[in-house]
Amino acid sequence: MINFLDFFLYAYTFLFGIVVGSFLNVAIHRLPRSRFMGSDDLVCPHCEKEILSIACPHCGKEIKDDDPRPSPSKAEGARSHCPKCGALIRWYDNIPLLSYMVLRGRCRDCRTRISWRYPLVELTAGLFAVAAFRHFGGSPAAAIYFCFLAALIVVSFIDLDFFRIPMIITIPGVAVGLLASGWLPEMGFMESLIGALTGAGGIYLLRRTYMLVRGGEGMGAGDGDLLAMVGAFLGWKGALLTLMAAAFIGMAAGLVLMAARKKGVKLRVPFGPFLASGAMIALFYGKPIIGWYMQFLTMP
Repeated sequence: MINFLDFFLYAYTFLFGIVVGSFLNVAIHRLPRSRFMGSDDLVCPHCEKEILSIACPHCGKEIKDDDPRPSPSKAEGARSHCPKCGALIRWYDNIPLLSYMVLRGRCRDCRTRISWRYPLVELTAGLFAVAAFRHFGGSPAAAIYFCFLAALIVVSFIDLDFFRIPMIITIPGVAVGLLASGWLPEMGFMESLIGALTGAGGIYLLRRTYMLVRGGEGMGAGDGDLLAMVGAFLGWKGALLTLMAAAFIGMAAGLVLMAARKKGVKLRVPFGPFLASGAMIALFYGKPIIGWYMQFLTMP
């Protein structure tokens, strides 16, 4: 039974998580449009053609990599605003989860519907914060793994939109995993390093195998970076479990999408969200799953 103090701690943790989730929404929206992810190799998720440029939704002018940054007097344009009418979002309309419910999912000014993704990201971040606190207590591991889960959220939604995993998250993520390995349970620097190499190597082998068999790329290089980050945080066993879980989840999702798609429509599914889902399973349930598997192998 949860006492009042535990309830207060969980509530505070959840509130902290949804606030972080609000910032994750900003990262998901702005990272693909920033210099950290140039537009030279973005792919449209609808027509699957390369996006050669990004245009401002207000003035319609093309945004180029060598364009100067806005002056301080134009900093207002960097604030959160409605993509339809351009109205700046007031602070009381930017409260995680609550504002979405009060506004009934619509812009206060033009009444355009707001994407369900915003509250979903905030809610997911809040639940992950509670899960990390419940699983690891008040240890440094809880904070470290919450940051890891937050990175997975951002990577997943960007990959869903652009079929691209941002290196600005995964490569520094590998470094953070290596440096933080001493504070993680049953981890150490060598375990973290081997995990990162296992993750990157596993995806590389799968990509090469697919190329030899099918003559094309079945996975992007970003998937290898993502699994390397997972391995840096979860070790080599966690990386392998993540890959297997992602394969099963991806296979199930692919079958459902194939059954639902219209005839003649080409199916293209990003693998990043499945890797992220597998990593979440490995983080919270990896130990019992691996224990059961090892016991199964040793059965007479």
